[in-house]
Amino acid sequence: MQFPAQSNEEEQKSTAYQREVIHMKRLRKRLRRMADASGIPQELYDRTGRVTMIGFGRVAVENHTGLGALSGTAVHVRLQKESVTVQGQNLVVVHLGETHVVIEGEIHALVKGEA
Repeated sequence: MQFPAQSNEEEQKSTAYQREVIHMKRLRKRLRRMADASGIPQELYDRTGRVTMIGFGRVAVENHTGLGALSGTAVHVRLQKESVTVQGQNLVVVHLGETHVVIEGEIHALVKGEA
């Protein structure tokens, strides 16, 4: 089975897209180097997830992309490149913002997983 040849216009669009992807990768790399040199935390410029334990009863997760399974014993939080599951007893989501979630309860473990 043969596929029809791409038209010249389709080839140009494909080539332009590839150039744009390469340009964006280079730009991200430059920005990352500049941010590292200036001491800006990584999670501010590339939406890396950040998990912070506050005592034994509260966890804050920044830059989340949504919640998965949710129960009184486990809360699954999706991040851009991975996920984290908060395990414990009497877990409650006390704050759910666009990029920030706070979970309270008896926290027993934080389990890192695949996205």
